[in-house]
Amino acid sequence: MKQIVGSLLLVLGFAAAAQAQSGYIAGSLSADISRMGSTDGTDLPGTGEALSFSLRAGVPITPRFGVEFDFTRPSEIENDQTPDVSIYADLPVTFLTTLDPTLPLDTILPALPTFNYSIHTTQRITTYTAAAFARQEITPRLAMVYLGGIAFGRVERTLSTSFALPIPIPLASIYPASFDTRTVEYATGPMGGVEAHVGLTDHVQVVPGVRILGLAGGWIIRPAVGLAWKW
Repeated sequence: MKQIVGSLLLVLGFAAAAQAQSGYIAGSLSADISRMGSTDGTDLPGTGEALSFSLRAGVPITPRFGVEFDFTRPSEIENDQTPDVSIYADLPVTFLTTLDPTLPLDTILPALPTFNYSIHTTQRITTYTAAAFARQEITPRLAMVYLGGIAFGRVERTLSTSFALPIPIPLASIYPASFDTRTVEYATGPMGGVEAHVGLTDHVQVVPGVRILGLAGGWIIRPAVGLAWKW
């Protein structure tokens, strides 16, 4: 909550500093489509979709060019993995068959228990973006805006690991069956986007658009629609 309030004050302060010029403030609802790659066909944490909201303030420097500050906070993206780990999974077959090469492997090995564990990951990437924009007037009520800049991301990740052991362990109080790890990382990357500014009145605009960010080893595609107040 402190982060949201602080960012709101920063956006409003940016807008107030631009009151001597024409500019805009905007709020939008977007969908973060995040792709972080995969390992052996398994998606890495953070891959998924999330709803997000943005606060923006922009001010022109010339009739066609200007700068914008954006704060976006998405909901959490959750991922689940349940690998299977066999006791003798890593033993080479040549070692096992030396016990008696004439016997099949399933005869040499007894029915082995499997240690199952599950990993639940939640990730949220809050972004602050500083961008420059170019504005192209199409009609008096429609303008296209092209943006490019740098995104600063705060990556919050919680990793919850749970174990399902085939035999009871009396030391469960010392070695718990589940535990959580929370990490916070910071990342920077490029941002590019395009949006339309459609005038409803002299001051109110509808702003649909899409932005792409490269952060935390992956890509975030952010289609959005919002309302802007222009003065």
